[in-house]
Amino acid sequence: MEDRAIENVLERNCALAKELYINVTPALVLGDEVISGVLKIHTLERFIAKEREEAKRRAGSPTSAF
Repeated sequence: MEDRAIENVLERNCALAKELYINVTPALVLGDEVISGVLKIHTLERFIAKEREEAKRRAGSPTSAF
């Protein structure tokens, strides 16, 4: 923990968390959504299914390459 490289990684992670407004753990980023706190498994599965469908839709979109 006294290695400066470890400190740098932790500082970058903290800065990113602030940018994403993550201030609790656990936190999960799915697509464009930040989900904070403990979730029931069925709620997490619903979030994942939603993101998979949105990713498929984006991949099939004619503008997805832009």
